Amino acid sequence: MMMVRLVFQAKYGKGADLLDLFKEAHRRWSDVYTGRILAERDGAYVTVISETEAASFDEWERRLAHVFAQPDFAIWFLRMTHLVESNRRELYTVEAMPGAGWGELPGNASAPALLPSQPPTLPWNRRDFDVWFSDAAPVLPRDADLPDGND
Repeated sequence: MMMVRLVFQAKYGKGADLLDLFKEAHRRWSDVYTGRILAERDGAYVTVISETEAASFDEWERRLAHVFAQPDFAIWFLRMTHLVESNRRELYTVEAMPGAGWGELPGNASAPALLPSQPPTLPWNRRDFDVWFSDAAPVLPRDADLPDGND
């Protein structure tokens, strides 16, 4: 199971309009947007988040393609773009849920396979991160050659 979060930063003063537009989308396309709508309640009130759960990423893409094919989606999308400053999509696997044991999903739900199965090989060495800087002077790695001042 996975969670899809669509996070939108509204243009200043347009947060309430964007929230209303997403409520409309959840009513209109309730077969795709089955989750929650979250709105920022502090600060500038510009963040609107749409959360939806899906059994897999493939299922989410099929549901999204269905909405994109609707004739009225293009009009809704155009209205939305005039209200949004920026946005991003966050994809999460659901690892545990209330009512199930820790690390277990309820019923016959299964977590999607994560690819690749091995962690990626990093193009840098961990030693590259051993040099940290303070406000006064650099703090060198433990095995660094220290100047002795007798040059």
